[in-house]
Amino acid sequence: MPLQQALSSGLAQAFGSPIAYFECSKCGERLSSAEPQTVCPKDGGTLWVRYDLLPVRTRVRREEIAPRLRSMWRYRELLPDAEPVTLGEGLTPMLPSRKHPKSGSRTKAQILPDRSRRAGSAWQ
Repeated sequence: MPLQQALSSGLAQAFGSPIAYFECSKCGERLSSAEPQTVCPKDGGTLWVRYDLLPVRTRVRREEIAPRLRSMWRYRELLPDAEPVTLGEGLTPMLPSRKHPKSGSRTKAQILPDRSRRAGSAWQ
């Protein structure tokens, strides 16, 4: 089944983005999500996306997400309202760290294995 067809039914159910606001990683300034932005106009800090997840939880359950196509569009309810565009990417494989099994309050640190580099990288 083509990606477009696989996603079309779910996208029709999504009615808008749950982005609440952007937050500057440096100064903590909260900025409107009405306009696309990537950096803070005050200090150039990277903007974090902050979500209002309550509407998402009422539309979709975790069990419905797991069997979806393995791409970033699996999480379409958290993405801006847009037609999917893809280059055939999938989810990045991560491995649990044996050296650092616990990292602060997180359960396990994870690492990106070198073998996951795609064609066209400097190492191939």
